[in-house]
Amino acid sequence: MVGTIITIGLFSALFFWIFEEPMIKFFNKHKEFTLEDIDIKTIEIQGIHHDDFPDFCDAFISYAEFKDGTVLNDSQLDKLMDDNEGLVNELIHENQLYI
Repeated sequence: MVGTIITIGLFSALFFWIFEEPMIKFFNKHKEFTLEDIDIKTIEIQGIHHDDFPDFCDAFISYAEFKDGTVLNDSQLDKLMDDNEGLVNELIHENQLYI
């Protein structure tokens, strides 16, 4: 019984010693980012309504990826839009997505 507990304890310690740094890097990856970290070509926009021209205030970024291919989660998408006011409207007009 005691030997089993010691074995489990040693295994747990070894596991965290091996995987601690990669786990920390994984969870902290892209915690703070700027527009330069985003692959602009992957941005997908939804909520484009023709009757909302030229403001497109209902449009929003529904999908985007970092340059390394990692997909942004919902909170990161919100941060991207909050930190870059006018980005959605600019992309809609540049790419003529309202046509």
